[in-house]
Amino acid sequence: MVINKSKTEITLFGKENISLEINIGDINIKTQKNMKALGLTFSHNLSWSSQVKTALKKAAGYLRGLVVIRKFISKEICLKLIT
Repeated sequence: MVINKSKTEITLFGKENISLEINIGDINIKTQKNMKALGLTFSHNLSWSSQVKTALKKAAGYLRGLVVIRKFISKEICLKLIT
């Protein structure tokens, strides 16, 4: 397995955000408060606030799109798009 150095992130889970730096070849990787993996955002203190905030932003974008096209489609079609 080959590690992609440009995409590698480090997060240390615990109450405090401890700073750490690891060198892989010529790349320095520093710890971060949040880490994204498989579409989920993990925070160092295992809080879901970052993940929820990201999901809300995405949902708001979809809802704005529905508001724009709402005047061109029927209520039944709009409800089908939501569910």
